[in-house]
Amino acid sequence: MGVKGLTSFIDDNPVLLQDFKLSNCKVILDGNNFIHFVYQNYNESHQYDGDYHNYYRKIVQLFNSLKQCNVEAIVIFDGGYDVSDSKLRTTLDRAERRVIQASNNCSLLPIMAGKAFRKALDQLDVFHVTCSFEADEEIAILANQWNCPVISNDSDFFVYNLKAGFLPLNYVDFRPKKLSARVRYISAQKYHFDHYDHILDNFQPEMIPLIATVLGNDFIKYDTFSVFTQKFNRQKYKIKSASNAVSKITAILNYFDQFKTFEEGRNAITKDFVTSGGVASLQHVIDQSLNSYMKIDSKKSIVADVVKNTCDWKKITQNDYFNQPLPQWFIHSLFQGEISPLVQNMAVLHRVFLPCQQEQITQQSSHKLTMFIRQVLYGVLFQGSSKVKETKNGRKRKSNRNTQVEEVDRSAKSIGHFYIDPRENLTNHGRLPSLSEVGSLSENQKCSIMIHTLGVAESFVSKFSPVDQLLMCVLSYWVSNSNVSLIQLEAIVLTIIFLKMRCLDQNNEEVKQKLGMSNLFHNNVQSIDEVSDRLPIEVLHSYAQYQSCLLFTLLLNELLQSPFQEPILWQVYDGAVAYHFNKCLVLRHAGCPDKEDILKTIEKYPKLVKLYKYITQTIMNDAKTRPKKLTKSEKRKAKSAMDNLNNFTGFITKLGYMLVILVAVFVAYSLKNLNTFRN
Repeated sequence: MGVKGLTSFIDDNPVLLQDFKLSNCKVILDGNNFIHFVYQNYNESHQYDGDYHNYYRKIVQLFNSLKQCNVEAIVIFDGGYDVSDSKLRTTLDRAERRVIQASNNCSLLPIMAGKAFRKALDQLDVFHVTCSFEADEEIAILANQWNCPVISNDSDFFVYNLKAGFLPLNYVDFRPKKLSARVRYISAQKYHFDHYDHILDNFQPEMIPLIATVLGNDFIKYDTFSVFTQKFNRQKYKIKSASNAVSKITAILNYFDQFKTFEEGRNAITKDFVTSGGVASLQHVIDQSLNSYMKIDSKKSIVADVVKNTCDWKKITQNDYFNQPLPQWFIHSLFQGEISPLVQNMAVLHRVFLPCQQEQITQQSSHKLTMFIRQVLYGVLFQGSSKVKETKNGRKRKSNRNTQVEEVDRSAKSIGHFYIDPRENLTNHGRLPSLSEVGSLSENQKCSIMIHTLGVAESFVSKFSPVDQLLMCVLSYWVSNSNVSLIQLEAIVLTIIFLKMRCLDQNNEEVKQKLGMSNLFHNNVQSIDEVSDRLPIEVLHSYAQYQSCLLFTLLLNELLQSPFQEPILWQVYDGAVAYHFNKCLVLRHAGCPDKEDILKTIEKYPKLVKLYKYITQTIMNDAKTRPKKLTKSEKRKAKSAMDNLNNFTGFITKLGYMLVILVAVFVAYSLKNLNTFRN
């Protein structure tokens, strides 16, 4: 992310960072960076994938620390990918790396971490906004307008000339410290352009964006300026005990320090390309890059208007893939974080990156299970604007994004590109609405789309309270469309009950007494938090499928303006808790229960046991009433049997024709002989 090698260069030059006390001020947080940072740096365990409950606790802890120091945080998130596909190469590389990490059992950010983070901010009343596309420039513009620092780990912020400076996330200690009896602060290291005076004699602020451009970033290939930069790879520039990248950047920085003006520096770059040609196109690349870094004080920010609540939404437009305007309610929901950037990519690019999970690499991607849900999503986005597939010689034309959505998903140990047809109609519902029609649908019509997509009956939905209906529908879809064992389902149901009870206000004794569980969690929480065994890979894969079911159901619900109440993630799923229950159930089934079997405690509370059995049995009964979906092997056998039947039928038909002809010949011959006999 950002400029290659620049973070390492800053780390090796601590004089560019100075002590800073963050207190009594505004600060802008790079939302996408914080999603990763909190999960990777504050989570005790990553091996179970989807530890949303613990993740939520750490988010609360971090923002409470900011609040104690009277720091007002505004969180800004990236939107969808740019329509120019300028970062497509970078995004594909990241998708490949994520698959490699999954193959090597490395920690991965759970696929709903972003959704959990935003919901936590809503609950904490922390203001957040999602940009149309990349957030970096919007963050920099707003930071200079408000004269407040930025916190991120994105090295692009070393390149922006931020008035109040930049606080690299890895150098921020979020544990509040006392400045006085009433004042607390957060200790950090601040980077500022003024600090370059310590290492350079003739520092020109414009030179930093120029150097960042020749080094390459997410939008510029690292070898674009190799004709210029390769001379700084020589051994004479190598600094002892420093990496090659740091040595190279140091040499380039010292080289540019000799120039008194920005134009001199730019000419020094382009003159090396005169003999190789392409100077004009290179000037265009430089100008584009510099414009994004250097014009932050003259550009207007839409996000600033959104933050100040002065935004004229009618003036904000965005087009879909076919260059048709998206509805205003949809655009507004994107900015508010009510609709995911994943859905934005589906609508604007007809391309979506399906995030690889910790799963069984030898099996199909966990997202294959939810293709039908996505086809309904695509159907709403395509309806009324998609082009009808043309055929030629009875065959479909080559797959493309005019008629399909390109899904980038895991394929074995790499990534593959799959073109998926949108659905136009939904069984038992009828024609799907277009995006512009969604706002005029009744709640019943929206609910109908949801329940028929998930294949449940209204009678099933009505058995649960409104807050749990969508979650139960997801469970039913998961069980009915995969090889989920009863133990795996029971473990998820127990996880839901456990987390919901655990999230109850600890002071609300009345509620806990009514449930008959006043001391249930006090003695058992720690044993679950300290689980260290690795989850069996087949169980991990099954739970990855469950997370995929939950994610894409929530996205469809968002697109339909939330006809069902959305479950709170940290109250319904946590990988460590699910594993603990799964382990307890497996050991019980084997006749050797675990000594820390929390089920023994739950069994002391009849109301919880009754609830657990009711949910499990209801879902299993619903799954049994659905038509069984054939596996690939079963489909091949069925096709083979049908082919044999068709061949046999064809043979019988031909034999019938032959018999008819023989009978006709026999009759004709008999009549002829009869006439001869009469004569």
